[in-house]
Amino acid sequence: MASDLPPKGVKRELPPEVSPISGFAPVKRQATESHTVQPTPAKFLWATCQDMNESERLHIKEIAVEQAEDHCLRIQRVLESALGKTKGDASSTGSLAIERKMFNQWLEELNNLRNRHHKLEILVGVEGPTGAGKSSFLAALVGLSELFPSGQQGAATAVVGKASWNWDDKPGSEFRAKILKNSLPSDCDDPEEREDEITNTENRVKWELPRIKAVWGMKREELQAVADTCNTEQSYHKALQLILKKNPQACRFLQDGAIEFSAAKRKELNSKVKPFLDSTAVNHGAGLPFSVWPLIQDVHMYVKSNFLRPGMTVVDLPGCGDATASRGEIAKKFSHRLDVRLVVSPIARATDEKQGQALMQSGFDEAQMKIRGKYDGRGFGVILSKMDEIDVGIYIEGSYELQSDPETSEKLGDLKKLRKRKEKGHSKLKTTQAQLEWAARERNELHEDYRMAMEGLVPGSEDQSKANGENVEELKTRADNATAACKRGLDMIKTCKSNIEKVCKEIEEIEDWLHDKVTQTRNQYVKDRLQENHAIRQAALNRSDKGSPPLPIFPISSKAYWKLRDKKPPIQSFTTYPSTGLPAVREWLIGATMSKREKHLDDILGAYQGLMAMMRFYSQEKGIDTNFNISRSTVESALAQTHREFSINLGTNLSKAAMKIQELNPLEDVKRICKASSDEAVRVAAKWSRKYPADDHDPEMMRCNTYTAILSRNGSTYTQKGTGITYNWLEDLGGLLLRSICKEWDDQMNQRLMEIKAPIMEAFKKTWTEYVSQLKQDIRDNLPALEVSFNNFAATADDGLLPSDSSIQKMLDKLSEDASEVTDDVVELYGQELEPVFETALNIKGNGAYKRRRDSVTTKIRRISVHIARPIVNKLSARLEARKAVVPQDLRRIAQEAIDRLKHELSFHLHNLLENYPTNEELKKEKIELQKDIRVRVEEWELAWQPRESKDEKTMSLDLKSPGDTQVIIEDDDCDSDKGEEVVNNPLEAIGDDMENLFRDEEMQDA
Repeated sequence: MASDLPPKGVKRELPPEVSPISGFAPVKRQATESHTVQPTPAKFLWATCQDMNESERLHIKEIAVEQAEDHCLRIQRVLESALGKTKGDASSTGSLAIERKMFNQWLEELNNLRNRHHKLEILVGVEGPTGAGKSSFLAALVGLSELFPSGQQGAATAVVGKASWNWDDKPGSEFRAKILKNSLPSDCDDPEEREDEITNTENRVKWELPRIKAVWGMKREELQAVADTCNTEQSYHKALQLILKKNPQACRFLQDGAIEFSAAKRKELNSKVKPFLDSTAVNHGAGLPFSVWPLIQDVHMYVKSNFLRPGMTVVDLPGCGDATASRGEIAKKFSHRLDVRLVVSPIARATDEKQGQALMQSGFDEAQMKIRGKYDGRGFGVILSKMDEIDVGIYIEGSYELQSDPETSEKLGDLKKLRKRKEKGHSKLKTTQAQLEWAARERNELHEDYRMAMEGLVPGSEDQSKANGENVEELKTRADNATAACKRGLDMIKTCKSNIEKVCKEIEEIEDWLHDKVTQTRNQYVKDRLQENHAIRQAALNRSDKGSPPLPIFPISSKAYWKLRDKKPPIQSFTTYPSTGLPAVREWLIGATMSKREKHLDDILGAYQGLMAMMRFYSQEKGIDTNFNISRSTVESALAQTHREFSINLGTNLSKAAMKIQELNPLEDVKRICKASSDEAVRVAAKWSRKYPADDHDPEMMRCNTYTAILSRNGSTYTQKGTGITYNWLEDLGGLLLRSICKEWDDQMNQRLMEIKAPIMEAFKKTWTEYVSQLKQDIRDNLPALEVSFNNFAATADDGLLPSDSSIQKMLDKLSEDASEVTDDVVELYGQELEPVFETALNIKGNGAYKRRRDSVTTKIRRISVHIARPIVNKLSARLEARKAVVPQDLRRIAQEAIDRLKHELSFHLHNLLENYPTNEELKKEKIELQKDIRVRVEEWELAWQPRESKDEKTMSLDLKSPGDTQVIIEDDDCDSDKGEEVVNNPLEAIGDDMENLFRDEEMQDA
């Protein structure tokens, strides 16, 4: 053994006074077995909270990640300062060079970890008809008005728009956007393919023409004229150059690469990105204005919204049934990438609007979501928009439920009475005001007469004086009565107004009640119909009435939400934030995405724990017997064989434990699959000639031209001009096949696949324990002087299980996702099989061709449906097996990564143990101070992760309410009177001269 030691080892100096690291008792490095005292690894709250509910666990882990980021930033500053001091130092050789390399590697891992955390995207996207309120809903969801262009702005979303949390806090970069462009070849640099398709394929014309017109300003006739000249390769190139010269700025635009914007204010950013999101034509540099949307792949904004901070990314997709076919197709393709898919449909049309219903009830989409494991009550939901738009009176008249409801009838009766009282009150008020005006004039005249009479009194005979006095007294009495009457009139008007206000308030309360009752009744009616239809389709999909989660449905009003946010008078019946429906959607989305967020946090925390371990090993202080004449290479040589053997053993044992994955085969029952899909195929094909093939109760026939257009497209997507109805025969048949396999696929490739993680991890832990034990044995046998120190290191080796657990989970998730993708081109496979069928039908000409074409297609589908399905299923099976075949390789990679992580941490430990202090006294002092600085920060980090109760505990802002989500105080609405009853034409006729009794109490009571 002595021969393995270097002739001259580096003598390790005893560091000056330093305190032991928290949680680790100082131990002497003795070779005897009795002194191999091992520290107890710290137990962190985020790693021991499995028994808590999802919400509590997530909250704890999000706090832990923020704490880790904060403490790593402190350590990063210390390391960068140390690297700055030693940069270019000639003495940075040997252990110092190794140390610099270790620091740089640690910082690089930290930077990569931050980027991985910040790049988390949980895609929450919205689909729906153009004008359904998708953009408005997303803006309200994140609490940022006009986040995406809405129909009110004149041009709706034309490309994929995304919004995520902005992690950049630099001044002027609070709001950012990154615009990805399409590559030049895909839009204009492939003349032979593009021009041939434009010339010969009507579908391609319909697809490309709006895009070409938007960017290059060419109409169909101009493009056709150019295409007609193309008969050689050279002529194609010439034609392309002619088109490109129409807009040189667009070509330069494509060549510039991605565009990035930043702004301190969100509205400033919105004005910059709006031309890229919608179809607005604007100037992009020199030249004429043009619409840039055909050149854009997507627009990704980074904004400040608490809802987005946990990793949410909201996605605004172009509307289905858009006038431009390519936009709808973009939305359809992107929708399958979403983690949560929301269909937005106006509530007034939700149960009968064709486009929205097509999204909610697409058999193809339902099967695809089931195969992807997203049809579980968490991956798909329905937003019923514009809940505030309702005519209460009309709805009640047409609702049997409300008309037969005693409480509603009572309220309607009370409302009718109150409105009559209100009309009577207004009539009385108007009469009283007129009478008061007359009384005021009379009062003024009488007081003037009294004043003049008093001034006209002159001495005279006794009889004359007496007569004058009586006249004056009478005038005074009449004037006083008039004054009293005016006062009573003012009181009566005040009382009238007060009574009218009370009546108006009662009317308002009843109207609010009725509005709320009607709104809730309609909401429930629509939800019940959608749920009933969903349950029927789920039962068919699962071939069982059990185990189907309800469809998440949320009526919302974006308009009502913004009224409250902007502190404007609220819409009737929407006086609180919960009444707008937005908080319920947010709460559901938090729950729906919780599983993915927790998996991500587990992955990030495991990696942060690894970074903590490296710094702990580097900075931990030593006991008194720290002199070893052992080199790093000696230790590494002693352990090399075990590393190699267990790298193989661990991968092999994991592969054996995962053998059940190879047994999973949702396509095993080929006969049942083929029969189920072929039986339905005949029924579906028979309805292809209907205008609304999905509606069994609507027998209206499709026009001959439409049927021919679909045949000419080989049964692929065709959107009828004018109606916006989209047909896809291949998807109809593909959906049947997918529906026949989706239940077994979900059971095996989503549910049972995840259950296999347990035996894999059990094998991992067992082999890992053997691996660590063998490493300890190697040290005991070959380097006994290091036994105690190595045992201290080995005590924390199980921390390496956490990243591996996350890696295995990610591997299974990816396998499930990759496996589901084998079904993505089932439509294309059907297209290849059915091309001869459609071609034969298309060649049928002459009188009655339409009927004969229909009969030809139906007959051939009936004859070959079973034979078509089998080769498609076989191809899917082969692709699935290919996906499963990579599992052993992935597990070997995970095993090697675990071994490498332990070796990397061991490197830090060995550096601390064997290469700790340089011979230069000044450098030694700096090293000791550096270790102390890092040790203090590691201790603070460990303490922050410990389970404890603290009033000052930092919490992550998980209150996803947007600013202003508080109780709103309702201001009084104006009481506009309806047309009242007949009023007295001359209210003074009933007064007469009885001023003394005018405006008496009994009249006030009548008011």
